[in-house]
Amino acid sequence: TQSNNPVRIKDIVTLLPNVDILPLSDERFKLKNPKGKIQENGRVAKKYLDYLVDVYKKNTGEYKGGKIVCGSKVKPSEEAFIDVYFELCCQQIKDAKEDFWTKNIRKEAEEIFEEYQRKGWRAHASSVEGWEYEIGLSYDQSGLNYPFNDGRILFEMLLPLHSARMSLVTSDIGSMMRQYRPFQSVFDKTIHDGSIDNQELIPKWSAEVNPKTQRKSLTNKERVSFYELDFLFWDGQKFIGIELDGDGKTLADYSAKKENLENCSNFTLKNLANEKLSWLINHFNSESSPDLEYRTQTLSALFSEPILKFWETVEDDSPLRRLFNDKQWDKNNTMYDNDCYELTFSVQKKRLDEEVYPKLPWHLRYSEGHVYFDDPTE
Repeated sequence: TQSNNPVRIKDIVTLLPNVDILPLSDERFKLKNPKGKIQENGRVAKKYLDYLVDVYKKNTGEYKGGKIVCGSKVKPSEEAFIDVYFELCCQQIKDAKEDFWTKNIRKEAEEIFEEYQRKGWRAHASSVEGWEYEIGLSYDQSGLNYPFNDGRILFEMLLPLHSARMSLVTSDIGSMMRQYRPFQSVFDKTIHDGSIDNQELIPKWSAEVNPKTQRKSLTNKERVSFYELDFLFWDGQKFIGIELDGDGKTLADYSAKKENLENCSNFTLKNLANEKLSWLINHFNSESSPDLEYRTQTLSALFSEPILKFWETVEDDSPLRRLFNDKQWDKNNTMYDNDCYELTFSVQKKRLDEEVYPKLPWHLRYSEGHVYFDDPTE
């Protein structure tokens, strides 16, 4: 990837150049029952995310893993993994927003209260709870900042590349990454070491005899080996490979891959059993899920924080950080003088149109209204 940029779901339009993809501005992504001009002009990021995920699943190869029960449906494990992964990420950002309204505002209130007490200043509030109310009221009137300002943060989720194929020298993948060139599939990253015969892309195992025990053991060191992974994440610094249980897989197959890949300094390979995938679906993929801290700690064995807390890895100069929140779209906000706000809005809107929106991928450029995380009218 160029400049070590992570591969995110917003990159689908680049990875699938021959597939017609609708933009976020399309009317099918409007709110279901809009009330007022702001909602009428709004779009729903979650609806568009679901659409992109469907496009992705239809255009990235056959799903042929074991079967997983998802509610009343039975799905291949690969499809179930994609569904639960994106739902978990959505729930993570919801939990983070809930954390902001509770823990973060409480912490901010405690710090302000202590400062006023220490310096003997006259204050609007005489207790931590009073400051908590004042701060919450301020955010409620002016709106939230990044990452809760605009629903397009959802498209910064890391994209799990399905059936990714890699060939690499088993000693170290890091130094070889700079030499990659695309293979036949848009999801294939093949690393070449000079001119390699096609047969060398297939793992070759040779027997070594221990002179003391006379036992034979298989070795595949210093070979260029070909691997196909169920899913592959690239977070800008390292690869995370995910292997799912499947009808045609054995533990030996997984162990062989793991042995070759475990010594690579920026590659992690993890196995996800069908039972664990079912547990993820039933335990965490629900509205009644636990808080952000508990969820992150529990899932960190499978998903690293750059995956689960994807919004924390977005670049500081990202246009997402400069988008309007819902209150900034509201010209009737009683917090502001209407005449003054009309002028301020027009100036800021011009800045968005000329400086911010052109930096977004073409399919995420929508400048006529607020982009909600999910539909507040449903």
